Amino acid sequence: MSLPLVILAAAVGAGGVVPVAQEHRMLDELLPIKQDLAALWNGLAMQYRTAAPAEFDRSLPPLVFIHGSFHGAWCWDKWLPRFAAALHRPVYAVSLRGTSGSPMRAQHGLPMGSIRLSQHVEDLKQFVRDELEKGWGEETMKPPIFVAHSIGGAILMKYLETEGVASAAVFVSSVPPAGNKAMIGRFVWSRPGLAWLLTRGFMMKTAAKNPDHARQLFFDEDMGSEELQVYMEKLQVKWRGNREGEIERE
Repeated sequence: MSLPLVILAAAVGAGGVVPVAQEHRMLDELLPIKQDLAALWNGLAMQYRTAAPAEFDRSLPPLVFIHGSFHGAWCWDKWLPRFAAALHRPVYAVSLRGTSGSPMRAQHGLPMGSIRLSQHVEDLKQFVRDELEKGWGEETMKPPIFVAHSIGGAILMKYLETEGVASAAVFVSSVPPAGNKAMIGRFVWSRPGLAWLLTRGFMMKTAAKNPDHARQLFFDEDMGSEELQVYMEKLQVKWRGNREGEIERE
């Protein structure tokens, strides 16, 4: 099943009725993407991007995308307008702290430190509570449907484990509950080439510096070199901002 169909199924399962005509509008009705900042408890801010129909059914839960390693909210730009139109509801994508437009402490004159998974979880809870629920108006918002990729999946698992609210969750190539190290350890014996690709790309961070390595991990052979270079510049924003403080997995 393709990603669009998985998310449509999650939306329907969470109480949203999606007419067939709306499904077809996914590809031809594009809504504008807006960008904003959500204030966090620690004085920092979380960048998020959103697309929403002018009018929508407030009885339906919103959709929230969480990106993976080296990425930011920008990686969902091709999907936000399509799902907002098809599902007739607001759709959001967050940039996790230390990525893209959500800076770490060092950029605010505070000491540099590593980012723990639990800190990402608290940021996500505050985003749902302060930005989504308070902005919903007089009606009570249904908990969001989450779509998480890669390390975003590990963050979402911890969010759900710690009583974070959700109507449904979709995990796309997620980091497993045991973390990447255990998975790569198994691949060393069964798929050594893949183990080296993952180790080189993520632990040695070559995926943010070498276009060939980035293509192998994130893109496909059909993507042109000019488009790939555009994404490389975005990946390097994440790498430069986080090279002194890595995410600590708990």
